[in-house]
Amino acid sequence: MKISILTTKNSHNYENSRFLEEIKRYNNVDLLYLNYLNYPDFLISLDYDIYYFYAPVAMNIDVYFLANELKEKGKIIINKNISEIRMLDKSYFYYIAYKKGFKIPKTVKIYSIKNLEKLNELSFPIVVKHIGMHRGMGVNLIENKEKLIEFIKQNKSKLKYYIFQEFINYDKDIRIIFVGEPIGGMERINNGSFKANISQGGMGRKFELNKELIELSYQLSDVFNMQIFAFDVLIKNDEYYIIDIHRTFQFQGFEKYTGINVARKIIEYLNGIRY
Repeated sequence: MKISILTTKNSHNYENSRFLEEIKRYNNVDLLYLNYLNYPDFLISLDYDIYYFYAPVAMNIDVYFLANELKEKGKIIINKNISEIRMLDKSYFYYIAYKKGFKIPKTVKIYSIKNLEKLNELSFPIVVKHIGMHRGMGVNLIENKEKLIEFIKQNKSKLKYYIFQEFINYDKDIRIIFVGEPIGGMERINNGSFKANISQGGMGRKFELNKELIELSYQLSDVFNMQIFAFDVLIKNDEYYIIDIHRTFQFQGFEKYTGINVARKIIEYLNGIRY
């Protein structure tokens, strides 16, 4: 089985370098840069059996059409939902998670300042998230109504890009990576901010997954039709709040703090796929 990992040059530099290190152990795996390929020549000239898309959010629309073309040619696409969902943003994620019964922070979305009263359903502080940003970017903590009104006035033409959520004063913030199965967890810690992301200055330590989190991992894989992904969970009073899910995810901090070779796990999983 010939395998292609499709990524982009000058993004995810650590992860790309790790993939390049690990594929030296194989003669059937290549790393290709989407932003160096030409369309539609790419579809004609390349002949791989499995295509794993490790592409940034900015290329989601291109990836969606490309994945569908490859699927029509009988190729295996990972993640499978890439050919089904154009944009796995936070609005879509929280809608599906809520609909399927996963526990999430109470979430409100408004499209106009005229609907400001809808936010009365939330208590302060309120977390505001940009639907298309990750790594802790575009996330704000709003302490009171005055600051909320100020934020809305400043962003009134962009409200469709934001969601408003209850603040969970969590006991633990956990990142879990799933590669055909949950391969491990990492607790994220940031004493200087409510955002525990490693990319926001947080630290990490290995976290042993219990039965509930393992089952939750498989449930998310089934519902979102994803085979390789990461997701984030807040633990509060033994309850698990899912706060984000990622088709493309950084794993430098995860490898550092857990000792788990994520790049190798991914390539081993791809080599184990059969038609």
